[in-house]
Amino acid sequence: MDSPSKDALIAEAGYLVAFAALRVGSLQDAEDLAQDTLVAAWRQRDGFAGTSSLRTWLTGILRHKVIDHYRSLRRTPTRMAVALGGVEGQEGADPLDALFDSHGSWRAHPLAQTAPVERASREASEAVRHCLEALPETWRKLFCWRVLDQADILDAAQAAGVTSASASVILVRAKHRLRLCLMKEGFLG
Repeated sequence: MDSPSKDALIAEAGYLVAFAALRVGSLQDAEDLAQDTLVAAWRQRDGFAGTSSLRTWLTGILRHKVIDHYRSLRRTPTRMAVALGGVEGQEGADPLDALFDSHGSWRAHPLAQTAPVERASREASEAVRHCLEALPETWRKLFCWRVLDQADILDAAQAAGVTSASASVILVRAKHRLRLCLMKEGFLG
């Protein structure tokens, strides 16, 4: 299998940002994680064997980035702003440099470039994102790890910082609150 092209990686940027945003609750952190994922994928593109889809491969990389993100938050109680100096090596050497400005932000947000055909899907995704963001942070983390990522209940509970005994109760409450929110948004009857 040929290694993925720059365009193929860029085409997945919007999905990666949305995937990360549901898990970390911050669009800025999600964009940073998606950027880190694309840079790592570009550097390791020759390692893509093609035994799975490109999206699956990128999602696997992103999941590890999300886990590392939460680990770093546990190690450092306060978050410090760090000025991003760019990718290692010469300025402009990496083709993905064109996607991000000198501060590490997207030059053009990938979600803003969706086709009109995808509007209904995007609206549903926005409603789900809105409803997930309305959940308490612990509930959102637990729901994302257990339901969206299909993690074991013990792993999901540990990632969310709750006991496994309370995780089941929290999941039921989170699902109920999500259902009510999506009904209010007009996506469930």
